[in-house]
Amino acid sequence: MLIAFFFKVSYENLIEAFTSRSTFARGEMIFSPVSAVKAVDVRDAFVKGIYGRIFIWIVNKINAAIFTNKVCTLCIHIN
Repeated sequence: MLIAFFFKVSYENLIEAFTSRSTFARGEMIFSPVSAVKAVDVRDAFVKGIYGRIFIWIVNKINAAIFTNKVCTLCIHIN
């Protein structure tokens, strides 16, 4: 339930997303249940994607915090 809160989706929609597969055929959406093993694979892929995005975000924040724009310290500026 916590992840549904963070992503601002209903818990029921989240469960449906992990436990069913959707197909668009002849102008209508068809939902089919998936096996428990497939649902676990979908969950794991979802978490892996989130982890990857958070990792990149953290690395970018760290790089922005430690990056210093190297200015020439030996240059002579004449105004």
